[in-house]
Amino acid sequence: MRSAVAVLLSVAAMAVASPVTPIPNGISVQTASSGVVRLTVESNLAFRVSVGKNGPVTEYPFLDESRPAPPTHKTVNSGTMVGISVDGLGSVMIDPNSTQFAMQDPSGT
Repeated sequence: MRSAVAVLLSVAAMAVASPVTPIPNGISVQTASSGVVRLTVESNLAFRVSVGKNGPVTEYPFLDESRPAPPTHKTVNSGTMVGISVDGLGSVMIDPNSTQFAMQDPSGT
């Protein structure tokens, strides 16, 4: 019984202290190692992964500001991974605990 209570408390704590924050064109993920990973959509052809450790993430713009607005994304979860997905482009995800990344094409492979 004690372990079931511990599991419920752990799940409740994770729900309160979510490592995911919505940002323009994507999400910011706080990792267990005190890092920050930003997953954003740059265009209908590209995701951007920005990584920072123990401080703010430095952004380096590399695309022309006159480009069309990036496509709409949605936040996705798969097991312990969280990320963003764009129809026709695929998805990029990270596990906040292990910092393992995964990218999938539109068919999910």
